[in-house]
Amino acid sequence: MSRTASGGSSVASLASLVLLTCTFPTYAGDTRWNVQSGDWDSAGNWTAGIPESDDVAFVRNGGTASISGEMSAVSATLFVGHSQGQSGQVTQSGGTNSPGGLYVGYGEEGTYLLSAGELSVSGSTIIGYEPSGDGDLTQSGGTVSVSRALSIGAGYGSGTYNLNGGTCEVTEDLVVGKVGSSGYMGISGTATCTVTEYLYVGQSEGTGTLELKSSDVTLQVGDGLQFGTNSTFSISDEGGATITMTGCNSAVEVWNTDSDDMDGFGRLTLVFEGAHATGTKKLELAGKDEGLDASAFDSDNFVLDGLQVGKDGVGQWGGPVRLEVIDDFDNQPGWVGDEVLYVNTLDIQQDGTFDQESVDDNAIYYKNGGDPKRLYMGDATLDGMVN
Repeated sequence: MSRTASGGSSVASLASLVLLTCTFPTYAGDTRWNVQSGDWDSAGNWTAGIPESDDVAFVRNGGTASISGEMSAVSATLFVGHSQGQSGQVTQSGGTNSPGGLYVGYGEEGTYLLSAGELSVSGSTIIGYEPSGDGDLTQSGGTVSVSRALSIGAGYGSGTYNLNGGTCEVTEDLVVGKVGSSGYMGISGTATCTVTEYLYVGQSEGTGTLELKSSDVTLQVGDGLQFGTNSTFSISDEGGATITMTGCNSAVEVWNTDSDDMDGFGRLTLVFEGAHATGTKKLELAGKDEGLDASAFDSDNFVLDGLQVGKDGVGQWGGPVRLEVIDDFDNQPGWVGDEVLYVNTLDIQQDGTFDQESVDDNAIYYKNGGDPKRLYMGDATLDGMVN
C-alpha cells in the first residue's frame, strides 16, 4: 500500500517513538540495591525501600542481596545483574522469593545461589539474556518453581543452571540454549527436575548442553524432549541415569547428526509412562541399520542403553502406553540405508505396546543380555520370536 510523504513521516516518527520506548524502558516503582552486601528485608539497603509486589527490583551494583530465615521477598520483576558493568548476586538460604518475573544476567553477569527455601516465579525466568548477558543459577537445595517458561540462555546470551540438589518444577517449557544463545544444565546428586511441557536442548539454532551427573537424579518430562542440531547430551555417572516421559502424547526427538554429541544415550534408560486411550508416544530413530551385527550396538550409533514402555504393569487413564517409532529427521546424512533403533535392554510392561505399523516399517534391535534380536509384534517373551 502506497503512502504520502507526510504519512510516511508520521509513521516513521511513531516507529522511532516505539523503538525508543522499547529500547529504554522506565519502570514506575523501581528500587535498586545500593550496598555491597546485606539482608533483602532491610529498607536502607534499597534506593526506594524494600521491594513490594508491584516494584521492579534491581541488584546490579556488584553487590549481594541475601534472603534467609523466614524472609518473604516479592517484586514485580527481579533483575540480578543488568546492563554492562552492572553485575549482581542474590543468595538464598531460606525463606521465600516470589517475583513476577526473573532475569539473572540481563546484559551483564548475574548470579543466583539457592541452598534452601523457595524461589517461586509466577511468570517467566531467563538465565543469561542479551549478547553480553551471562547468568548463573546454582541450586544445592530448596525449590525452584516457575509457573511459565524457564530459559537458560536467551536473546543471544549465555546461561548456566547447576541443579545439584533440591527440586525444580517448570510448568511450561524448559529451554537450554534458545535460538542464537548458549545454555548449560547439569543435574547431579539426588536433585529432581519436572517439566510439564517441552524440554528443549539447543532449540533451533541455539547451543545447548544437558549433563546428568548421577544415577540418582530424577528427570521427568511431559510433552516432549528435543535435542537440536547444536545440542550435547552426556551422562557422567557410569551407573547411568533415567529420563521418564509422562505425557499422553510425549515425544523424544533427536535432530543432531553427530552421535558423539549424544553419547549420553549409551547410559540412558528412557521410560515412557502415562497411558491414554487415544494417546501415542513417539521416539525418533537415529542409528544405521546394520542388522543383527553386535558391533552395531556401539555408542557411535545412537545406541540407547535401556527402553521401558509402560510402568509397573498398571494401565493409566483408560488405555495402554503405545509407542510409535519414527524417522522424521536424517540423523545419518552420509548413510544410504534405513535408520533404526539399537537398544541394549528392552522392557515392555504389561500396559505397554508398540504401534504395529511403525514396528513393521522400522527395525528395533535389542540384546537383553544375549545375542542381538529384532523386535516383532507378538514377541511376548522378547526372544526374537513371534510367540
